[in-house]
Amino acid sequence: MRFLLACVVVWGLGLPAFAQQDEDSPGYLAGLLQNALSGAGREVRITGFEGALSSTARMEQMTIADDAGVWLTLTDVTLDWARSALLRGRVEVNTLTAASLNVSRPPQSDPDLPSPEATPFRLPDLPVSIEIGTLEIEDITLGQEVLGQPIALRLEGAASLTGGAGAVRIEAARIDDIAGRFAIEGSLDADGTALVLSLRAEEAAGGLVPTLTGLPGAPSVALGVEGTGSLDDFAADLTLATDGQSRLSGRVGLRTQGPVEAPERVITADIGGDLAPLFAPDYAAFFGDAVALKVSATQMPDGALDLSDLSLQAQRLDLRGTAAIGANGWPEAIDITGQIADAEGGDVLLPLAGTPTRVGRVDLSVQFDAARGDAVTGRFAVTGLDRPDVRVADMSVALDGTLSASAEGVGAFAAGVVAQAAGIAGLDPEIVQVLGPDVVLRTDVRYASDAPLELRDLVLTAGSSRLAGFVQADDLGANLRADLDLRLTSGELARFA
Repeated sequence: MRFLLACVVVWGLGLPAFAQQDEDSPGYLAGLLQNALSGAGREVRITGFEGALSSTARMEQMTIADDAGVWLTLTDVTLDWARSALLRGRVEVNTLTAASLNVSRPPQSDPDLPSPEATPFRLPDLPVSIEIGTLEIEDITLGQEVLGQPIALRLEGAASLTGGAGAVRIEAARIDDIAGRFAIEGSLDADGTALVLSLRAEEAAGGLVPTLTGLPGAPSVALGVEGTGSLDDFAADLTLATDGQSRLSGRVGLRTQGPVEAPERVITADIGGDLAPLFAPDYAAFFGDAVALKVSATQMPDGALDLSDLSLQAQRLDLRGTAAIGANGWPEAIDITGQIADAEGGDVLLPLAGTPTRVGRVDLSVQFDAARGDAVTGRFAVTGLDRPDVRVADMSVALDGTLSASAEGVGAFAAGVVAQAAGIAGLDPEIVQVLGPDVVLRTDVRYASDAPLELRDLVLTAGSSRLAGFVQADDLGANLRADLDLRLTSGELARFA
């Protein structure tokens, strides 16, 4: 759509300079289009351009390539337009059609290009107005690499862009072996104060949406987004249904406040529904018939984030909390608690991929508030961990320490950490012989954003064996570099045979 609009603009703007040329010599305008649409990492080629000065112009083919070759091919483009409208500064297109659009893969991005700076969104204010009464592409083919499954569509719509205000209507229907319809309609005024957006997507079982999201059984899906407002205060209602049954509904919003030159962005969400059918049947008991998510967060101009409200609740999950992250990326306040448990005391099957994992109960608690000092505490405990490959009666991690950040943005964390696991069973007998039924780890953790991670006074006790010493790790990414100074003592070396 973007390239077609660009073609129309350059087509129109190029005609005055081209007017002295013979219509049977379209090389100038084809070159103008190619140069206008090409850019860093993008080469545009146009062939078979004709009829530049008539009311109907045609282009046989346009290709777009990157360093790996052609990834987009547009064929048999026809433009039926009102040439006289150019004298009034308007590009009026009755119909803009194409026989086919093939996108074999996503384009390669240039890693050397600088990241674009964040700026307020506005539609471009072009030197001419654009009105496209009918836009049609008979056959759009997207390759496997684009969206995860090959897809074929037929598209039709309309668009306008005048004085920085725009409107668009696009409807697409799948023309392959899976039924599906997609529709988007929206408008935005030049000042960004009137924004309307409507999005509808419906697909039969096995379609794109259920496949990408991994929904069990790939059911039929109906998704809707309806929103109104402005660029500074926009809210939308969401609906999701599968196999004709409502699964999710709610409202999300994005609002800006404060001075224009340094606005704050407020993000809110209040959505919920019966999500259990969207997961494997074994997990239905975990979610129950009502899952609710509430979020309220504010992003400051300097990048700091204030999560003033977070609540995620399901049948066997209750997570609540608040957090504030400074512009330097270090926490300024954390108050998060969470539990996973069965109200009747039974085991809980966690909704995790891979090996089935059951627990009796999980508890999480993290507290920190820089306004009251630098103390930070954290607790994580699991009882009754049960997997086919291991069972642990009780396991926990507890930390007590300090967390701070200097005015220069250098953060520092120091804490005593105790991690333990009791009642270990179900492992390979040789591993049980080494570890024993109980393992305890104690260490003092030291970390700063300008220094390596250190584990001081480390003591790991497993049965009659004891590992003690010091660990220092630098560059915690793929190029991890570690220095170890450890000593192992054991009352029975045979267990390591």
